[in-house]
Amino acid sequence: MPTPTAAEAFTDRAAGCVGFALLLVSVACGVGVEARFALSPVVEEVVERGSLRERRLHLAATFADRVFDLGGEAPLRPGPARPIADRTALALYHSNRGVQTLRSEDAAGAVHHLWKAVQLEPSLESTWTNLGVARGRSGAPWDSRQRVHTVVSRRRTKEPGAAVV
Repeated sequence: MPTPTAAEAFTDRAAGCVGFALLLVSVACGVGVEARFALSPVVEEVVERGSLRERRLHLAATFADRVFDLGGEAPLRPGPARPIADRTALALYHSNRGVQTLRSEDAAGAVHHLWKAVQLEPSLESTWTNLGVARGRSGAPWDSRQRVHTVVSRRRTKEPGAAVV
Protein backbone atom coordinates (compact mmCIF):
# COMPACT_ATOMS: atom_id res chain seq x y z
CA MET A 1 0.00 0.00 0.00
CA PRO A 2 1.47 3.41 -0.92
CA THR A 3 1.99 5.90 1.91
CA PRO A 4 -1.30 7.82 2.07
CA THR A 5 -1.90 11.52 2.62
CA ALA A 6 -3.85 12.47 5.75
CA ALA A 7 -7.05 12.70 3.69
CA GLU A 8 -6.47 9.28 2.11
CA ALA A 9 -5.72 7.71 5.52
CA PHE A 10 -8.98 9.16 6.87
CA THR A 11 -11.06 8.06 3.88
CA ASP A 12 -9.52 4.60 3.56
CA ARG A 13 -9.17 4.05 7.32
CA ALA A 14 -5.79 2.47 6.64
CA ALA A 15 -2.22 3.75 6.89
CA GLY A 16 1.29 2.99 8.02
CA CYS A 17 3.11 5.13 10.54
CA VAL A 18 3.65 8.10 8.19
CA GLY A 19 0.03 8.26 7.01
CA PHE A 20 -1.29 7.81 10.55
CA ALA A 21 1.01 10.54 11.93
CA LEU A 22 -0.04 12.91 9.11
CA LEU A 23 -3.70 12.24 9.92
CA LEU A 24 -3.32 12.59 13.69
CA VAL A 25 -1.34 15.85 13.54
CA SER A 26 -3.71 17.29 10.90
CA VAL A 27 -6.83 16.51 12.92
CA ALA A 28 -5.31 17.72 16.20
CA CYS A 29 -4.13 21.02 14.69
CA GLY A 30 -7.49 21.41 12.95
CA VAL A 31 -9.25 21.50 16.33
CA GLY A 32 -6.65 23.75 17.96
CA VAL A 33 -4.52 21.14 19.73
CA GLU A 34 -0.79 21.76 19.35
CA ALA A 35 0.59 18.55 17.89
CA ARG A 36 3.98 17.74 16.38
CA PHE A 37 5.76 14.96 14.52
CA ALA A 38 8.49 12.83 16.09
CA LEU A 39 10.84 10.13 14.89
CA SER A 40 11.15 7.07 17.06
CA PRO A 41 14.18 4.81 16.67
CA VAL A 42 12.10 1.86 17.91
CA VAL A 43 11.96 0.28 14.45
CA GLU A 44 15.23 1.38 12.89
CA GLU A 45 16.90 -0.65 10.17
CA VAL A 46 18.64 -0.12 6.85
CA VAL A 47 17.43 -2.29 3.98
CA GLU A 48 19.34 -2.66 0.72
CA ARG A 49 17.16 -3.53 -2.28
CA GLY A 50 19.47 -3.70 -5.26
CA SER A 51 20.58 -0.12 -5.90
CA LEU A 52 18.02 1.31 -3.43
CA ARG A 53 18.88 1.99 0.18
CA GLU A 54 16.02 2.39 2.65
CA ARG A 55 16.40 3.56 6.21
CA ARG A 56 13.35 2.57 8.15
CA LEU A 57 12.38 4.73 11.10
CA HIS A 58 9.07 5.17 12.85
CA LEU A 59 7.12 8.43 12.53
CA ALA A 60 4.69 9.28 15.33
CA ALA A 61 2.62 12.23 16.56
CA THR A 62 3.19 13.98 19.88
CA PHE A 63 1.01 16.24 21.97
CA ALA A 64 0.33 16.80 25.66
CA ASP A 65 3.70 15.19 26.47
CA ARG A 66 2.55 11.89 24.97
CA VAL A 67 3.52 9.92 21.87
CA PHE A 68 0.66 8.57 19.76
CA ASP A 69 1.27 6.03 17.02
CA LEU A 70 -0.08 2.82 15.54
CA GLY A 71 1.29 0.94 18.55
CA GLY A 72 -0.83 2.96 20.97
CA GLU A 73 -0.07 5.77 23.40
CA ALA A 74 3.06 6.18 25.51
CA PRO A 75 4.69 8.90 27.60
CA LEU A 76 7.03 11.20 25.67
CA ARG A 77 10.54 10.49 26.93
CA PRO A 78 13.56 12.59 25.94
CA GLY A 79 15.51 9.71 24.37
CA PRO A 80 13.15 7.52 22.37
CA ALA A 81 11.29 10.05 20.24
CA ARG A 82 13.00 12.97 18.49
CA PRO A 83 10.69 15.86 17.52
CA ILE A 84 11.02 16.91 13.88
CA ALA A 85 9.77 19.85 11.82
CA ASP A 86 6.62 19.62 9.73
CA ARG A 87 8.80 20.09 6.60
CA THR A 88 10.80 17.01 7.55
CA ALA A 89 7.64 14.94 8.03
CA LEU A 90 6.41 16.06 4.61
CA ALA A 91 9.81 15.20 3.12
CA LEU A 92 9.54 11.72 4.66
CA TYR A 93 6.13 11.31 3.05
CA HIS A 94 7.59 12.18 -0.38
CA SER A 95 10.65 9.99 0.22
CA ASN A 96 8.38 7.04 1.05
CA ARG A 97 6.20 7.64 -2.00
CA GLY A 98 9.30 7.99 -4.19
CA VAL A 99 10.79 4.67 -3.10
CA GLN A 100 7.41 2.93 -3.38
CA THR A 101 6.92 4.40 -6.87
CA LEU A 102 10.42 3.37 -7.89
CA ARG A 103 9.76 -0.19 -6.68
CA SER A 104 6.69 -0.26 -8.95
CA GLU A 105 8.95 0.56 -11.94
CA ASP A 106 7.67 4.14 -12.39
CA ALA A 107 11.03 5.90 -12.33
CA ALA A 108 9.68 9.24 -13.62
CA GLY A 109 7.03 9.30 -10.88
CA ALA A 110 9.70 8.42 -8.32
CA VAL A 111 11.87 11.34 -9.48
CA HIS A 112 8.95 13.72 -8.79
CA HIS A 113 8.52 12.56 -5.17
CA LEU A 114 12.22 12.17 -4.37
CA TRP A 115 13.07 15.60 -5.80
CA LYS A 116 10.30 17.13 -3.67
CA ALA A 117 11.70 15.32 -0.60
CA VAL A 118 15.25 16.66 -1.03
CA GLN A 119 13.94 20.17 -1.66
CA LEU A 120 12.03 20.03 1.63
CA GLU A 121 14.78 18.32 3.65
CA PRO A 122 18.20 18.07 2.00
CA SER A 123 19.77 16.17 4.94
CA LEU A 124 18.01 12.90 4.03
CA GLU A 125 21.16 11.35 2.60
CA SER A 126 19.69 8.16 1.19
CA THR A 127 16.92 10.11 -0.52
CA TRP A 128 19.68 11.69 -2.62
CA THR A 129 20.98 8.22 -3.49
CA ASN A 130 17.52 7.03 -4.42
CA LEU A 131 16.94 10.19 -6.48
CA GLY A 132 20.08 9.37 -8.45
CA VAL A 133 18.86 5.80 -9.01
CA ALA A 134 15.44 7.06 -10.14
CA ARG A 135 16.99 9.63 -12.50
CA GLY A 136 19.27 6.97 -13.96
CA ARG A 137 16.36 4.61 -14.55
CA SER A 138 14.14 7.32 -16.02
CA GLY A 139 16.82 8.86 -18.23
CA ALA A 140 15.80 12.30 -16.93
CA PRO A 141 18.61 14.85 -17.29
CA TRP A 142 19.46 17.25 -14.48
CA ASP A 143 18.68 20.86 -15.35
CA SER A 144 21.06 23.61 -14.17
CA ARG A 145 18.79 24.66 -11.26
CA GLN A 146 18.72 21.10 -9.93
CA ARG A 147 22.50 20.78 -10.25
CA VAL A 148 23.09 23.95 -8.23
CA HIS A 149 20.55 22.92 -5.57
CA THR A 150 22.16 19.48 -5.34
CA VAL A 151 25.72 20.77 -4.92
CA VAL A 152 24.77 23.43 -2.35
CA SER A 153 22.52 21.09 -0.36
CA ARG A 154 25.01 18.22 -0.31
CA ARG A 155 27.78 20.52 0.95
CA ARG A 156 25.60 21.85 3.78
CA THR A 157 24.31 18.49 4.98
CA LYS A 158 26.30 15.54 6.14
CA GLU A 159 23.72 13.39 7.95
CA PRO A 160 24.73 9.75 7.70
CA GLY A 161 21.80 7.54 6.96
CA ALA A 162 19.19 7.04 4.38
CA ALA A 163 15.69 7.73 3.16
CA VAL A 164 12.89 6.84 5.51
CA VAL A 165 10.31 4.35 4.36
